[in-house]
Amino acid sequence: MKQHLILFLIFSLPLSSGRLALGDDWPSFRGGAFRRGSIDDTAAFHRPSLAWRSMNKDHISPAYASSPAIVGDRVFVGLAEQSVFSATGRVLCFDLATGKQSWEAETRYPVFSSPAVSGGKVFVGEGFHQDSDCSLYAFAAASGKKLWSFTTGSHLESSPHIADGRVFFGAGDDGVYCLDSADGRKLWHQGGLHVDISPLLSGGLVYAGSGYGKLEAFALDGRSGAFAWRTPVKLPAWGAPVRLGNRIIYGLGNGNFTESAQKPAGAVLCLSAATGKLAWRTELPDGVLTAVVAGRKALFVGCRDGRVYSLDPASGELLWSAACGAGAVVSSPLLDSAERALVVASTGGLLHGLAPASGRRLWSLELRKLLGEEEGPQVYSSPAAGGGRLVLGTMSGSLLGFTFDGSD
Repeated sequence: MKQHLILFLIFSLPLSSGRLALGDDWPSFRGGAFRRGSIDDTAAFHRPSLAWRSMNKDHISPAYASSPAIVGDRVFVGLAEQSVFSATGRVLCFDLATGKQSWEAETRYPVFSSPAVSGGKVFVGEGFHQDSDCSLYAFAAASGKKLWSFTTGSHLESSPHIADGRVFFGAGDDGVYCLDSADGRKLWHQGGLHVDISPLLSGGLVYAGSGYGKLEAFALDGRSGAFAWRTPVKLPAWGAPVRLGNRIIYGLGNGNFTESAQKPAGAVLCLSAATGKLAWRTELPDGVLTAVVAGRKALFVGCRDGRVYSLDPASGELLWSAACGAGAVVSSPLLDSAERALVVASTGGLLHGLAPASGRRLWSLELRKLLGEEEGPQVYSSPAAGGGRLVLGTMSGSLLGFTFDGSD
């Protein structure tokens, strides 16, 4: 009972200290430690209307698997370009209000990693699972000029976390790196595990997990990179960790963004942030491949089975679930700052606005009909909100900007 009371008090506190104001940085995957994807008071309660669509017609088979970052009046996102003969990538910057492209910078490999923005710099990794010798890049946010790059031995599907003048990121088979954000100088490197998860620095510890080989959730000392604790897990750790009080929460699961495993399985795992000791574990029917979202009174989890789940943060008990239709949910939900709406995207191109307290449907949007396409565009990119806009990328190469018009 005492434990439940403490957690109730934690989740009842205002989260304003963890919320980003428009114009602040976007230092980690989904914008902040709670992985909400929203940086200001943009409300997602009403049905969105398409304000602009940016299509990369000059690029070869463009695809947005990267999730947008919104800072000030700009949107930053990564792009993958693949053909029979080559596979490259780009980082692009758009005007938030109009969708007009401001700049683009080429990378050697496709970009799956989602940008982090801090101190006037855009940080992003490159490469898919089959790639090696991939780099983390730092670009000038104002111009797209490359400031520095750091090459690793593997791929960087991980999205970087920027804190205290340092960059933390996973590098596939090459483990976890910490660099100086000013010049890309290596501060430490911890190898021996395959890390594609987007890490989190909190309370002096870097939380991450392994998705191949030896499956673990773990914490590293933020200054030295030494292991603080290591907890074996039964499923790959893909879902970017969220810290709530003295707990750290991960999404686990098999399968990948394109298909379920032969025997699908997923879970949400809650551990002691200090020791890695198990607090609770909730099993789900299929993989949780991206970040769990933390609200004041509930956790929200997208699952490959095509549903979104709401869990009690103290116990992991299921509060509600809702079907999202048309494929899996492999992108993170978006929770607006007032917690009036949870926006969920399915791989089949359906967007839903749900009431966070109950899962009741507020609105739905079918991208296939909206864009006039014969087939629904696949969606792996997680939606982002800020400045009155909702921004989302598709695997068919469209970046979409929506406004909320106030009609249900």
